[in-house]
Amino acid sequence: MRDFGLRDKVVVITGGGGALGSAFARGFADSGASLAILDFNLDKAKATATSFPAEKVKAIAVAADVSKDDQVAKAVAEVVKHFGTIDILVNAAGVQIYPPKTLSIWNPANGISWSTFV
Repeated sequence: MRDFGLRDKVVVITGGGGALGSAFARGFADSGASLAILDFNLDKAKATATSFPAEKVKAIAVAADVSKDDQVAKAVAEVVKHFGTIDILVNAAGVQIYPPKTLSIWNPANGISWSTFV
């Protein structure tokens, strides 16, 4: 294990039940950090949080849809109640914003022809 100065730091990982979030969690766990795994799907958050040996890694699962302020506030309160603080935030959550029926209105906004990708 490399020492990145993360031992006993409390890391909140949004989207922690997904592929990217769980990979971040593994890296922080290997560095000795304590983890709060947030995901809108509590079962996925639990799967990540319980994938580490409990005697080596302190990890909790918290249900939260990060697109909703009230759920984020509740999750932060839960993490702080459990660990006493939050030191690091990793945002690995993705939020789907459904586009209008045509992507052409997005093209002039950023100079990318989005329809080429669909």
